[in-house]
Amino acid sequence: MDFELNFEELRSTITESGAAWEAGRTDFTAMSDEERQLHLGYTPGPDDPSLEESEQLARRTSRLSGRLPTRMRRSGTRRPTT
Repeated sequence: MDFELNFEELRSTITESGAAWEAGRTDFTAMSDEERQLHLGYTPGPDDPSLEESEQLARRTSRLSGRLPTRMRRSGTRRPTT
């Protein structure tokens, strides 16, 4: 869908809902569809993990950090503090 049409639909929806903010143009909205896709997409480098591998690692890391005491999660360390 053309971004301009989407933008105008968004502005109309905001107005109809009575929301207290207004959609405006940004550097991102000024990009072409191709530029936005490149900006939002994930293109791993030659030595980087695939998107699927990165997501698996993030899930494993998230599960592990959920098992740490709160003070260790906040401090970013995995060693107990005294």
